[in-house]
Amino acid sequence: MTKIISAENIDFGKVEEFQPKTMSGKITNIGTERVTISGLVSDNPKFIANITEKLMEPKFPASSNIYFLNAKKTIQSASGVISTTNLGFGKAGITDADGKFTFKPVMLALTLTAPTAGTKYKLSESFNVTWTSSDITLINVILESESGGYKKYSDVDATLGTLAVAISASDGFSINETVYIYIENTHQTVEDNLQVATVATLTTTTPVLTAGTEGAITGTHNGGTGYFVQVQYRVASPEGAWTTFENNVAVEADGTWEATGTVALAETYDFRARDTVDPDGQIQLDDVEVASGVVSTALQITNASDAAIKGDIFCGTNFILGDNIIVSGMTNSTKIDINGTGYLTGVGSGTAYKKFVLSVGKNHTVNWIKFYELQIGLAGSKSLCVNGGYIYTTDLPYVGGKYVSTLKKIDPSDGSSSSLTLSQEGGVALAYACDTDGTYIYCFGGIGDLSKGTIWKVTVADFATQTASKITGTGWFSSGFIDGSIAYCGSPYFNSTDRVDMSSMTLHSSYFLLSTHAGQMDVSSTMILATANTSANGNYFRMGLKSDMSIQSYTERYTALTNSIHLGCIKFNGTDFIAFFNDGSKFIIRKIADSNSYSAVGSDIDVTPNSVVALSSSFSGFDYDLTHYCISASLKGDMESGFGSDTTYYNGFIKLIEK
Repeated sequence: MTKIISAENIDFGKVEEFQPKTMSGKITNIGTERVTISGLVSDNPKFIANITEKLMEPKFPASSNIYFLNAKKTIQSASGVISTTNLGFGKAGITDADGKFTFKPVMLALTLTAPTAGTKYKLSESFNVTWTSSDITLINVILESESGGYKKYSDVDATLGTLAVAISASDGFSINETVYIYIENTHQTVEDNLQVATVATLTTTTPVLTAGTEGAITGTHNGGTGYFVQVQYRVASPEGAWTTFENNVAVEADGTWEATGTVALAETYDFRARDTVDPDGQIQLDDVEVASGVVSTALQITNASDAAIKGDIFCGTNFILGDNIIVSGMTNSTKIDINGTGYLTGVGSGTAYKKFVLSVGKNHTVNWIKFYELQIGLAGSKSLCVNGGYIYTTDLPYVGGKYVSTLKKIDPSDGSSSSLTLSQEGGVALAYACDTDGTYIYCFGGIGDLSKGTIWKVTVADFATQTASKITGTGWFSSGFIDGSIAYCGSPYFNSTDRVDMSSMTLHSSYFLLSTHAGQMDVSSTMILATANTSANGNYFRMGLKSDMSIQSYTERYTALTNSIHLGCIKFNGTDFIAFFNDGSKFIIRKIADSNSYSAVGSDIDVTPNSVVALSSSFSGFDYDLTHYCISASLKGDMESGFGSDTTYYNGFIKLIEK
């Protein structure tokens, strides 16, 4: 191997021949090996210079690590400085015992190992940043967001491999934004980075809720005004699907929020509140008990003890609307009592009867009750319908010796209403029942001399546009319902149920029931089922083809009482007809298939009145939801323990029957 030696110029000056002369100078080893110099010969062969034997060290120190001097990966600076100390730019190589340098670079390495990209954290929540490094002494950890958030942890010992950090609002960070995590050595020659995100911090109180009754859930959200919360619940075990309790609940300036909603069934649930921008910002409560809000005993409506005039109280049509029950009825009492509270009806001063519409919770809490004119004691067998969140019903005032019915549009939240006077003929408009197809409200009754049935068609959208169609060939209608473009109407004058095509206004009068009073009706895809009674004291169901109302099958006659008006209620549930009626001794809920057979739904509702004549289902009502049947009717005497034993007047009642 070549040994490289460099010497400064040594000027010996004038030298006499054959005379020695001594001079001093500097010889430098610029190679990478240790060199021994034993002599130096000039270019002039006549002269020989002898020097003392000397061991010369190379440029690099022996047995050492040699490190880069700067980020440009320089091994030797301009001044020739060599570093045997790690300066943070990597190692260039090593020397052996003779100072021989071997280029064996070890480059810096720095890798973020946690958190995982996309991980989400709440503001000020502490978490660990971890990394692996090679040949690095100090690092910086930096948190930064595009919105201006910034935090730097400087000169962290690289060998630790972990550092607890937090994304804090005090450093300019906010919720629902992307945050970049950078890690670098202090000389910024190597780095790594990833993205995480911030999410809202929510809290919630443990709700105290009753099934079927609207309740509240409260909590906090650290976003304040402009943020919204979604509250959901699910059956806890086995875990069911999440159901909305309330959406888009506004967060107040102080960070609080309150959601209101209704859980239908008593059960153990999980609840969660989520930020609507990023639902990963959430709080969840598990195993929350929702108590049952259903009162299984009947709610009785009686005469108030201080009523000036006491009379009968009949409950008719009912609807279950969420956690409330809407009931229509009538009375000739001046004051009625519901759950210990008296309500003046307005009976008197020429008004013999009043119609009432009542909203009551499944826990028997009365929401409101409203009274309307009802000149004669007939409330109609289908006197309520619901469309677009509003309740519709008809009244029956008697003005100037003529009936002048109006259609009422009632807000179910408070019972407030608006009225639409139905068009008249000869100053007469008598309307008993109503139904809807979603676009129109149909009112059934008669106008003029009442010898012809009449159907009013009112546009739901404006609650003003109406037409009245007088149907020739039948008397006024006391009942009716709509199935598509077909109206089915019951007429006491002709003891029939009529089929009217509303698009062509053609009438098919079938004498289907041969009844004095037609009760409720409903249809399946092919069949119609109706209830009625006759002047011959016969009460029955009758089923037939709905296409032409011809009797096809299933006629059942049940016990009738002298002069009774026992009109049952029918609803088709998509599979079977469900009927509610009485057989003269007790109330019955019955399932009737359109395949001509029937079976009882559960047990018959056992009512034990003081006498057979005390039992009445006149203008009774029936509805159901996922968990209960709801019945409404009237009777005298006892119904169940604690119900009351007044045998003088008919008393109304409402009861939920568990399915």
